[in-house]
Amino acid sequence: MKDTPRQDVLPRLDAGLLAAQAHAGRGSLFPQPWLQDGSGRRLLDSVAGNGWRLLLAPGQQAPETALPGLRTVPLGTVGWTEADGVAEHWLRRHEGVAAIVRPDNYVWGVAGSSAELDAMLEELGVALGRAPRAPPECAGSYNPRPDRD
Repeated sequence: MKDTPRQDVLPRLDAGLLAAQAHAGRGSLFPQPWLQDGSGRRLLDSVAGNGWRLLLAPGQQAPETALPGLRTVPLGTVGWTEADGVAEHWLRRHEGVAAIVRPDNYVWGVAGSSAELDAMLEELGVALGRAPRAPPECAGSYNPRPDRD
């Protein structure tokens, strides 16, 4: 007998707080992968917390701007190495370079490219009433209102 992952059993969301872009992964439950580090295996939620999360496929660069309260999870990097490759497989299966996951673990949206990710972050910022901000290494170079100095 084979176990069926919970994300394949629970119903998808078709309405509500979801990205405007239609995608097969949008509205599905994101898997709960095990992360491996020197101290052993830990579930993603125990490391990243339960808030909004941006999961990046291995090798995908973090966006230049970030949203307050959005935790970036760069899979395949130190501290974010998967034990079984569950999330990486999910991203490949959905042809995504990144997924934005809601606090209830449902997928808000999936980006297939860096340009799509930038647009989705802007859309999410508007939906949540949060302005994007530059990461610390870019501080001072980001102007959210380019029409003003």
